[in-house]
Amino acid sequence: MQNTQNKILMSAEILFSEQGFASTSLREITRHAGVNLAAVNYHFGNKQQLIVEVFQHHMDSLNKERLQRLDKITSSGQPVFLEEVLRALIYPALKLSRDNEGGGDRFVKLIARIYAESNEDLHAFLVNHYGHVIKRFASTIQAILPDMPAKELRWQLDFVIGALTYVMADFSGHFSHKGDLQPGVINEADRLVSFAAAGIRSFQPSRAQKDLFSMGGNATSPAPLKTKETGRPS
Repeated sequence: MQNTQNKILMSAEILFSEQGFASTSLREITRHAGVNLAAVNYHFGNKQQLIVEVFQHHMDSLNKERLQRLDKITSSGQPVFLEEVLRALIYPALKLSRDNEGGGDRFVKLIARIYAESNEDLHAFLVNHYGHVIKRFASTIQAILPDMPAKELRWQLDFVIGALTYVMADFSGHFSHKGDLQPGVINEADRLVSFAAAGIRSFQPSRAQKDLFSMGGNATSPAPLKTKETGRPS
């Protein structure tokens, strides 16, 4: 049996995904959960904190898996492919988005709500609590492609996240599976990884462009990493 806190979280996730954050009241959530308003105040304090908790429920496990996969790749002592790094970023998110029993469909809708609604506190929370994840991936890719200006790489990763979000939402209706979910997720992850890797590699800055982008600050010097892209430590 669900405890009160889990009931509130589940009801909030359902209603936020269906109606949006601004349009959903705490009273609606408590009615849906079958609890009183005092229970929300006791467990979460206020509506904004409840919104944050709903996101944490998925984001913590998603980014934990991402970092575990990245750590496995970079600590193996073997050369590292760009595709492997991108797959560690992309695959867990697609797997989550297709797991409807685990709330994947609702999570995708919540991501869409972030883009549709302006919630500065939520944006700040996501950046402060999960920004280090993208920085880890950027640092690893920077080591694989040392000539890529750091500022340009940040743009490239923004494009990758945008494409990932689109595929998670399956606007085009390409995703389908019968029975086992895993093969379908692997297939679409491989397609997106190939697309993203080709896009990142396609940027070959001229000397003038390198000078221009370096003005934005290539502040981070990644730790030496033996890569398959160069065949030597970067």
